[in-house]
Amino acid sequence: MSFLSDKPREGFSAVSGIVDRYGGLRVVVSEEWRIHVHHVRDDELCFVVPGFFIKEPVPWDYIPTLIRRVELYIEWWIDTRNEPVNDYRIVAYLRRHANGTPERSLHIPEEMRE
Repeated sequence: MSFLSDKPREGFSAVSGIVDRYGGLRVVVSEEWRIHVHHVRDDELCFVVPGFFIKEPVPWDYIPTLIRRVELYIEWWIDTRNEPVNDYRIVAYLRRHANGTPERSLHIPEEMRE
């Protein structure tokens, strides 16, 4: 039995990437309604990858591929907007990923701080 599916099925969970206010990305595997209720704060953006479902628990060897798939979906989403994305979370995300690999820390300019 495969642990991947392109259709929602019993026992399979949705995959999402959540971008926080500092551009950090975390990947969540859960039922879609639980993602929005339990995992996303008010100041975060949630990207549920369409047509991508996975059986839990995710095999350890597949986790890097899963994370990369979420990153590719977010990059596609940013690239396909008709107007430049000026959301501060996306700007911070792009700064973190500017050199091709996400930075683990980020200098937050004064204008972005509360």
